[in-house]
Amino acid sequence: QTVDPDSAAEKAGLKVGDLITAVDKAPVDANHALADLIMAHKPGDKVTLTVLRNARTLNLDATLGTRKLETGQEVAALGITYVAYSPTGPTD
Repeated sequence: QTVDPDSAAEKAGLKVGDLITAVDKAPVDANHALADLIMAHKPGDKVTLTVLRNARTLNLDATLGTRKLETGQEVAALGITYVAYSPTGPTD
C-alpha cells in the first residue's frame, strides 16, 4: 500500500503495487508471513526480495532498516505498509 520515503524498500526500488513473493528465496505464503521473514533478520542485514511487478519477476537487494516495537525492542524493517495477499483476494 505504501513505501516510506528513504526506507530500505524505497532504496531497493520497491514500488506501490509490487507483490513480494519471497525473501532470500524463502516464499511468502500461508506458512511464512512477510513480517516474520523480515523480522528473522537484524537491522542492517542485506536481503534479496523476489517481487512480481507487471507480470515480471524481479530480484531487489535491500539493506533492512529499523523499526521500534511498543516494547522498545528494535527489529528489522522494510519501511512499507501492505495487505497480505491470498489467491482469493487480500486479507488483513
